[in-house]
Amino acid sequence: MARICHTIFPVLRTVPSCALVTLLLGGCTAESQPTPQPSPSPACTAGTVQFGETTKDYLLTGVSAVTEITAAEGGPLESPQELRSYEIEVVAQGPVPSEYVYDKLSQHLGTEWQLPEYGRVYHLSAEDKTTVDGPGRFITFDALETIAVPFTYDCGGATTAGTVKSWRVPTGGVIECGVPRSPDDAMYEVLEEVARMRC
Repeated sequence: MARICHTIFPVLRTVPSCALVTLLLGGCTAESQPTPQPSPSPACTAGTVQFGETTKDYLLTGVSAVTEITAAEGGPLESPQELRSYEIEVVAQGPVPSEYVYDKLSQHLGTEWQLPEYGRVYHLSAEDKTTVDGPGRFITFDALETIAVPFTYDCGGATTAGTVKSWRVPTGGVIECGVPRSPDDAMYEVLEEVARMRC
């Protein structure tokens, strides 16, 4: 425990024998300590999980430099370099068994979705070269189809709300600078981000 010590400097007193007696007195007072905070409550396990509507989106995870092709027959393009990674998350207002909730979501969505295992972090993997069959200024990119699913977790008489974030499908493609992109494309925002960064 931290202590604050106060020292009383020596005081000279005269006594009948004319001797000088030095008195050195010291005192310590305990420093006040903050009130201990209670530890977080452990998550109640094996509760009931209810899921809401799944929201899908696309996240740009990699982009290449511009490759300028002048040959009429086209040629190979630069491969995308990782821009950002993506991590599975179970975010809740209180303690929940995150892996248990995630496993329940995998069961809820079924085998068609094939969610990655809990704890995995997505990173751009090396891919074969992409080629084009004509001239132009091209950019390759990598993207991820992400999902966010709200949930409620009931256990021990308490209900906790939260959201599971994961991904479904890695994807990617090529854009050509100067070629308009359709707002109806599901990946329109990603394509526009690529164009703003490189074109």
